[in-house]
Amino acid sequence: MPEKKYYIKFFVKGDTHKLLGLIETDLHLFGTDDPAQIFLFGTDISGRDVFSRILFGSRVSLSIGLLGVFLTFTIGMFIGGFSGFVGGKIDIVIMHLCEILMSFPGFYLLLALRYVFPPTLSSSEVYILIIVILSFISWGGLARVIRNMVISIREEKFCQAAQSIGASNTRIIVKHILPNTLSYAIVSATLSIPAYILGESALSVLNLGIMEPQASWG
Repeated sequence: MPEKKYYIKFFVKGDTHKLLGLIETDLHLFGTDDPAQIFLFGTDISGRDVFSRILFGSRVSLSIGLLGVFLTFTIGMFIGGFSGFVGGKIDIVIMHLCEILMSFPGFYLLLALRYVFPPTLSSSEVYILIIVILSFISWGGLARVIRNMVISIREEKFCQAAQSIGASNTRIIVKHILPNTLSYAIVSATLSIPAYILGESALSVLNLGIMEPQASWG
């Protein structure tokens, strides 16, 4: 009833929930007396709480950003490290592949790859698919930078010493060269996370990403 006032109170009792996922309680930080309800950001056209959906959607969007960056940088670092260390024709082929991949506009390539798959996929399948697509279109630039760093690092004395005592190429790359590229990789990965979140959000806005009733920031 609009003429009746319902005051917001702190530490009120309501539905049972688990605090931090561990402690079961019916105490809430704030709320109102029944039958009134409080919605911080209002509700959508279906009557669902927008604030709650934003919180649930953050788990999807943020995890896509983190997992996508992890997968991209794992692929990019190992391919770039291998290419720079081996050199020769293999290096030329891999770098040309990176250039071809980087020549396509990222967002349009993302749309094209998503459009190849059927629109009837479940939200869980779309979730995995978005991570794979974002990782596939993003590793080329990192691989080129890591490759250039590896070319200079492989000439250092500690790498030559490892080769002289019979260390395998894989061990030299993993144990000696790639750790020296982590300073750049960590900064670049941190700055790349928003792009992955925006990519997922753009697909969801166009009804090509996470579908209802699953929530995401798109």
